[in-house]
Formats: sequence, C-alpha cells, structure tokens
Amino acid sequence: FFEAFAEFFPKEELQKTLHRKAKKLVKGTFIFKVSLGKSWRKIAISGEDTLDDLQTVINDAFGFDFDHLYAFFMDGKRWSHNAINAPGCDEGPYTDDFCIGELNLSPGQEFLYLFDFGDECCFWVKLEKIKDDEIGLSKAKVIESKGEAPEQYPSWEDEEDWEE
Repeated sequence: FFEAFAEFFPKEELQKTLHRKAKKLVKGTFIFKVSLGKSWRKIAISGEDTLDDLQTVINDAFGFDFDHLYAFFMDGKRWSHNAINAPGCDEGPYTDDFCIGELNLSPGQEFLYLFDFGDECCFWVKLEKIKDDEIGLSKAKVIESKGEAPEQYPSWEDEEDWEE
C-alpha cells in the first residue's frame, strides 16, 4: 500500500508501517460517584481494574444480581455507537479488554452504565478524582453511600426510580 505514495515523499520519511499509539495506563486510584435514581455510591477502584470489574462493584454496591447484559456508553447517550459492551454481547469492544486507567478519563467526566437491556436500568457514573500519586487498590470498594438502592425488579409503579 505504501508504495503508491513513495514518489511523493523523501525516502527516509515514508515508513512501511502505521504508527500506533500505545495506550497509556494510569495506575492510581479512581474515585467514581455512581448514581441510580436518588441513591448514589462512591467507589474507589484501581486504574488497573477493567470496566468489567467496575460493573461488578456497581452491581454489588446496589445489591443487584449479575443476570443481565450491560454496556458502558462513554458519551452518556443510551444505545449510541460509543459503547463498550459486556463480554457476552455479540459485538465488541468488550469491558474486559479495557483497564479503567487506559480510558483517558478526566475528573468531572460522566458516562452511562446501562444494566439489563430489557428494563434499561441507567446508572450515571461520574469520575470525581484520580489519585495517580498512590498505588492502586488491590480490591475495589464502596467508600461512601447515600440512600437505599431501588429494587432490581420493581413493580411498575416503582419503575421511575430507575430513570434519569
């Protein structure tokens, strides 16, 4: 492919391969505030943990089962193409392929964790702080919480607790 352009560039400037930028990994501790309805949890997790690990901590923090598919919509828009999907989904990219510290997140950034594609339970995830001057945690944990978590399978009258 590169040979078609050879005559337009000095010999030393044209390379036979494309430069691919390596992912930079921030290894510190990431503090997320995860909101569901009127309840929220602050979660501390290592930059070396994956998005799959983050969804596990979120589900544990809100007392949810792990019986549904999910996706992270990094632009905050439900069903956009800017999604990172559960490993069981038909198409990637997949949550177990991305460490949190590779996502180039910055404090204040928000994204959507959508759990259960049928009922569409929407968790809003906001990065509050990156402590990149300390070693990442060996195990993610909830460091603060407010409010009772809504039921995972609410009655129809309670379903508005899940909405934005």
